[in-house]
Amino acid sequence: KGITDGRPMAISKKYLALSSINDGEISIFDSSKPYGIKNIQSHIKINGIKSKIQDLEFSPFNDNILALAYENKSVVLWKIPEGNINQNITKEFQTYKKHNNKVNYVTFNPVVDNLLCSDSDKEIYIWNIEKGDYYIKYHIDENPSMISWNTNGDLIGVTSKKNINIFDPRNEKF
Repeated sequence: KGITDGRPMAISKKYLALSSINDGEISIFDSSKPYGIKNIQSHIKINGIKSKIQDLEFSPFNDNILALAYENKSVVLWKIPEGNINQNITKEFQTYKKHNNKVNYVTFNPVVDNLLCSDSDKEIYIWNIEKGDYYIKYHIDENPSMISWNTNGDLIGVTSKKNINIFDPRNEKF
């Protein structure tokens, strides 16, 4: 019952996030320390939502912000507290619930702080996490199988079984 579609792990300069077997549970480790199966001691658990995790990614601008895509149709941001690697987290930082089906992937914009993209059945959202809401929604003909920003952060690529779509959010009216 761990991750089903996306990545089982994410890493930032400070932390390593790893999905566990339990529904909705993520273990966070200090990435500056070497770990082995036998010596895992200090870590944080994120376990506030009981739903399968589909994907996860750290913000490239804030190592303490982790985005999770859930099967329960939500995108949740978790804020890891500074300095206490033993404190469990049960309260989310922000939650987005506009998707109509399970959220498959989340990805932060690589050059624009506070932009997050997520996908579910035939829809792509770009979230402004500073404002706490979405500001662009795209409809596509098929269910996405993957989303990714380009390295400049100005285009979003979306793949599906039959198509590749490229969206340019700069052409949208906000």
